[in-house]
Amino acid sequence: MKILFVGFPYSIHAARWTSLLDDTGWDIHFFPSQPSNALHENFSGITFWPVPESPFEDRGRVNVKVGKLRGMSVAQRVSLWKEPVHVARLAKVMDHEQFDVVHSLEFQHAGYLTCEAIDQIRGSPPIWIATNYGADIAFFGKQPEHEQKIRQMLKRCDYYSSECERDLELARKLGLKGGVFTILPNSGGIDVLGVRRFRQAGRSSDRRVIAVKGYQHFAGRALTALRALELCGASRLDGYHIKVFSAFPEVVTEVERLSRTGNFRITCLPEQVSHEEILTLHGSARISLAISAADGISTALLEAMAMGSFPIQTCTACADEWIVDGESGFIVSPDKPDEIAEKIARALQDNALVDRGAQINEETIRDRANASHIKGAVIEAYRTLPISLPG
Repeated sequence: MKILFVGFPYSIHAARWTSLLDDTGWDIHFFPSQPSNALHENFSGITFWPVPESPFEDRGRVNVKVGKLRGMSVAQRVSLWKEPVHVARLAKVMDHEQFDVVHSLEFQHAGYLTCEAIDQIRGSPPIWIATNYGADIAFFGKQPEHEQKIRQMLKRCDYYSSECERDLELARKLGLKGGVFTILPNSGGIDVLGVRRFRQAGRSSDRRVIAVKGYQHFAGRALTALRALELCGASRLDGYHIKVFSAFPEVVTEVERLSRTGNFRITCLPEQVSHEEILTLHGSARISLAISAADGISTALLEAMAMGSFPIQTCTACADEWIVDGESGFIVSPDKPDEIAEKIARALQDNALVDRGAQINEETIRDRANASHIKGAVIEAYRTLPISLPG
């Protein structure tokens, strides 16, 4: 099978998803959905189609080839890559390579791009699978400037995949015509055995760290999370270390203020940290707090569950498909810091709740988000596509 993925080249989620196909022997290609060649270090076993105007350093990468258009003169290739329209490049690559499948990972860049390019193909188009990330439908589907493009995509694609049953329902309301490919975590799941070494020994209730996701943008609400912690008060947070990861600049500023005036210990992790360091953070945390106005399955939620940290996640994500509110985590509103503060206080006080939640969540991750199980399900989903393969 010959598959072209279209997505963010720097995305760890995209790298993890393509890695699920490493053992298949299939011909895997990747086209950047943005004019960037910042290919994530976890990509391997692919042919990458870099943007010619941007530098791309492929030396030292494991098993990454550079795509070149066959059957075209040098002059034709140079002319093509000088075209300012990214859509034309993708259409030409699909025309010349004749993929069995094109799989767009994310809507607002990869999906829109693929939708335009696939209509410019001269021959028979490949099967198109469209995957939405995070807030692609739940948030942008309500925006007039995006709704029509999303409707066009969902009408045109052959298959749709997402992380949530919620998003599948929304996609159908927005006109989905094709089949359902998968409803699985876009992160590729959790290496259940591999992550154990990053998990602090002992009971989760003995931990003295609170992890906070630091996104502050159209969807992220880290400042609300910090306000809720401030409302908890220094006495409740005494002895705890609040650690903010992936902190946006305004969040860093607020953390600095709280560090000076809040009478509790709070710091930001460095801007660049490894995945192992994030797992170690959740593996040492009693509570993991992620507040957003819109999300899919927050990867932070799944990682917190796997690492024994009690998750507090907003109702705007798909948390209700993974945790039971008040039993294995708390589901809160994104704009009610008082409510969030109340839940934080309870998770700090109730040791039995936190320890029981850790047990439930570990079982949930093992049963539903085990990377080895997801790998098998994803490969089987591709194999069931109506494609005639040699042999």
